Amino acid sequence: MLKARTVVAVLGPVTEASSQADAWYASAISELLSRELALGERLRVVATPSVQRMLQESRIREAQQYDASTLLQIHRRLDAAVVVTGSYQLRTEGKRGIQLSFVAQDTQTGQTLARSVVAGATTEVFDLVAQVAQILRRQLGLGDRLTVHKTGLRTANPDTLKRYGEALQELRGFRLLRAGELLSRVVSDDPDFSPAYEALATVWRSLGYDVKARETLRHAMEHTTGLQREELLRLDARYWESLKDWDRAFSAYQTLMRLFPDNPEYPLALGETQLSAGKHQEALATLTRMQDENTGARLDPRVDAALARALEDKGDFRAAHSRYQTAIEKSVSIGASLLVARCLVSQAYLKKYLGEANGVIPNLDQAIQIFRRAGAQLDVADALAAKGWILRDRGDAQHAFETFHDALGILIDAGSGNGTAIHLGNLALLLLRMGELPLATARAEASLVLAREVDYKEASATAQLSLGWIALHRTELQRVDQYIAAAERTASELDDHLLSAWLLWLSAESQLLRGNLVQAAQKHEQALQLRTLVGSSGFVAESRLALAYVALLSERPEDARASAEQALPLFRADGQRDGETLALAVQGAALAQQKREDEALALAAQAEVLNS
Repeated sequence: MLKARTVVAVLGPVTEASSQADAWYASAISELLSRELALGERLRVVATPSVQRMLQESRIREAQQYDASTLLQIHRRLDAAVVVTGSYQLRTEGKRGIQLSFVAQDTQTGQTLARSVVAGATTEVFDLVAQVAQILRRQLGLGDRLTVHKTGLRTANPDTLKRYGEALQELRGFRLLRAGELLSRVVSDDPDFSPAYEALATVWRSLGYDVKARETLRHAMEHTTGLQREELLRLDARYWESLKDWDRAFSAYQTLMRLFPDNPEYPLALGETQLSAGKHQEALATLTRMQDENTGARLDPRVDAALARALEDKGDFRAAHSRYQTAIEKSVSIGASLLVARCLVSQAYLKKYLGEANGVIPNLDQAIQIFRRAGAQLDVADALAAKGWILRDRGDAQHAFETFHDALGILIDAGSGNGTAIHLGNLALLLLRMGELPLATARAEASLVLAREVDYKEASATAQLSLGWIALHRTELQRVDQYIAAAERTASELDDHLLSAWLLWLSAESQLLRGNLVQAAQKHEQALQLRTLVGSSGFVAESRLALAYVALLSERPEDARASAEQALPLFRADGQRDGETLALAVQGAALAQQKREDEALALAAQAEVLNS
């Protein structure tokens, strides 16, 4: 087990060159230098994506050297004790050459700890960066015994490095499709260039193509030239995670935690993997222990955001909302604006589930602005979807449809598989509520096809639910049963209480159309119990209204009135005007059954006003 290592962050290098054609050097040199410095496991080098996130979200820019105040900002954000910065200059006269100049600075004192300047032909850039790392390591007191090591980058050909550098630029700008194209060419032309596989798997996973990500990681396991022990273990963990072989994935991350206890990325990754496996209680334990034992983790908003997701999965929506707020406050203090925006979106969904969605639209608009400034289009689509549901609940179906349509357009342009699948399903549900059955059917079927292609079970079950609901509207009850059975098979792997409740609700409505009022009431009661369990007041209101309608048909007007009266304030708090209208109508019908015509007419008038 290693003792705590010095934490180093590589920022840059910068250049005065104006040609965009040569801009790839910065990404490639930064990545290569990070890997070279990590050799021997005596330094903990901050992961490049974490550095890039900081640069995207803050006013800090890559520079040849930083002043003391900027170094302190970097220390607060990345927990780095040393920052390595520098520049590169290209020579175009005669034989094309390059000069690399780097410095290492102490983030607490601003002192320059090491300096390195090397020059040579551009075709020798691998060896030049290795020389820079060797000089820096020696001046930092780490020796220079690692020259025999070959990293995955140092063994590549120059064309591969160029394409890889270009891909990293696209990846960091959230241009995932273009990054995927470049990385696919890299692994095709240079199969032994191991770093490209993990980057490509990240692209596929971000776009929701889990099967492609899994296949890419399988190839990565076959091409590990130049990877060091920590990289190999990390790749192993990601591979088992992609296969959903959770026990092996957990074991791999636990091995990383044991061997590299100073790296907070590994307990965080374990907690998030436990969440992916549906083990929210285990994730809570992992992440809570992480904060208890590590001062840095107590300050890291990512840990609070992961804890919030675990509480959300557990169904403790209020505690989750509070924890997201903690993550937001910590993110604001270090300038992590993208995490702020993602937490705002998550809070909006929680507020919807809790029936307290009034006032969340400005927060979602704020999140959308943050995402757009960063170029994070997939996140923009997620925030638009949340906004669309709030608008739908308010009864603004047209604006909701436009918002969902905008989100879908973004996802299609970005090439997102799972995002497109789930949003097609969202549009199907909205079109169904608008009475557009042919369009709703087309969107739901497209969602199901794409969800199966990308192996996205949540979207598959949602699409099957939508198709079952459409069949219900067409009174095709046998088809309803078929869709329910298919969705139940899919949902059984997800442990999703809300989805299970929806399936019970749909089954109850099917029994209602068959005239089986007792069975309908039983299934609606079961759905109500699940929705109450997760604390989703808007859905609780829908189940109470459904029970009120069953009681009305069963000529139990007093029970119908009581259930509708319980639903009414929940719909009102949730901003669901259509639900509020229906609750008033059912109450009025129950009063009419009791021959209380004047009161019934008064409620009907209220419902008519709301319905307008």
